Amino acid sequence: TGTGTVHGDPTGVGFRLRTDDLSVSYTSDTEYFDGLADYHRGADVLISSVIRPGDEHIRGHMCTDDFIKLVEDVKPGIAVMTHLGMKMILNDPEMEAFRVQEATGIRTLAARDGMKLDLDGGSPAIS
Repeated sequence: TGTGTVHGDPTGVGFRLRTDDLSVSYTSDTEYFDGLADYHRGADVLISSVIRPGDEHIRGHMCTDDFIKLVEDVKPGIAVMTHLGMKMILNDPEMEAFRVQEATGIRTLAARDGMKLDLDGGSPAIS
């Protein structure tokens, strides 16, 4: 299912994939907006583009504080921050993921190049 975005590209879209056992949501590039969580609520896995750390907003993108709000509303089984900007990379993305996890109680990861998330059976395994 396609999901809405607010980004400079009017054709931007996120998506939600569902199987009988699993729901994975990806926000794509978007800023936080009222109704964003409605597209992704209840996803087992929430993957979001989080460009900047803390409360450093940039139009059309989320920062860590925006992602905290989204994770609180969606309540996924696991949250993954991806499409990290240079400011995020230089500011310790793992610490930003820890901030999200501490604020929400939801296991949160900062994606790395080549990272794999095995979703077969029970708890996600990372490699």
